[in-house]
Amino acid sequence: MSFAYDGPEGGGGGAAVGLRWSHAAQQGDFAFLNTNASPPVIELHELSAGWTSGASSTSSSLTLSTGNIYTLTIADDGTTVTASITDDVGLKSCSLVPTLLRSNTQVMFGWIGLTASYAFSAVTVGVSASPSYVVATPTFSPPAGFYATTQSVTIASVTVGAAIYYTTNGSTPTSSSTLYTGAISVTPPTTVKAIGILAGWTDSAVA
Repeated sequence: MSFAYDGPEGGGGGAAVGLRWSHAAQQGDFAFLNTNASPPVIELHELSAGWTSGASSTSSSLTLSTGNIYTLTIADDGTTVTASITDDVGLKSCSLVPTLLRSNTQVMFGWIGLTASYAFSAVTVGVSASPSYVVATPTFSPPAGFYATTQSVTIASVTVGAAIYYTTNGSTPTSSSTLYTGAISVTPPTTVKAIGILAGWTDSAVA
């Protein structure tokens, strides 16, 4: 499951994945990113009879940067269940030996914590999910409008890490357009359009 790291999440949770899962029994092998640990860690649990039961394992400390995209995975090779993530330093993982029946065939992915939201699938391998993150629409300063004199225009996005591309001929900007790196001088009549782009996210609306 790919996600953007937003820092500690109330309730002690974050991105979550599970397999050998039974939603009805709340039973399965389940990994989540504990963002409230300092520093954060992966926690892997085998829930045999509800959320507080079963064995568990914890990864070493993670180095995560707010706004970066990470992927939390869980895998079962038939003898060991392993949860892993590649943080800013390298691969971190933890594992346990499962005891649950393989007849639990659901896969779970979503979030745990104040933003609890679970999605389930009957597929048992090759499942991944990406939350629908959309880059914020860029803003102009001074704001869009008609000006009689040349303006020094700055473009910004509140989405951390997003690149801004722009055009000055009224065409729709793409990742092949000019990359914004600083204030631009705009002489009337000129139409400036901009878009925000970040890998793993949906492009912003055109401003």
